[in-house]
Amino acid sequence: MTIYDSGATLLYSSIDDYGLGYLIVSFFGVILLQDTCFYFFHRGFHHPLVFDWLHQGHHSSKHPTPWTSFALDFPEAFIQGLFLVAVVFVIPLHLLVLALLLITMTIWAVIKAMAENSLATARPSGTALVGHGCCSVVDAYS
Repeated sequence: MTIYDSGATLLYSSIDDYGLGYLIVSFFGVILLQDTCFYFFHRGFHHPLVFDWLHQGHHSSKHPTPWTSFALDFPEAFIQGLFLVAVVFVIPLHLLVLALLLITMTIWAVIKAMAENSLATARPSGTALVGHGCCSVVDAYS
């Protein structure tokens, strides 16, 4: 028996349980929540007391590529991964929404890393971009 089978999570499989409107709102709501949490987690990862063991690996990539978004030290990846684990215990999510969230977050991370790479030579050093591709906002002010 899995945690899902036991009913411990708030994952559901029938759209009729909460309706199509909730399905759409839950997707965009969790995306907004994830982006907000990511920003504040990432900002915390830049604190001098934890940066070296928690986030330094990400910054060893000097020339961002699509793979830079996956260049994480294990503790950082673990902390970031806990977000969706926690969400399924707190917010009712359809299994399709959970899958779409994972796909959307992955594609978004790759696009942001690619955009940061293409903008790296086009923008003046130290100029912050809105977003979190390759640490743009956090790094500019940390």
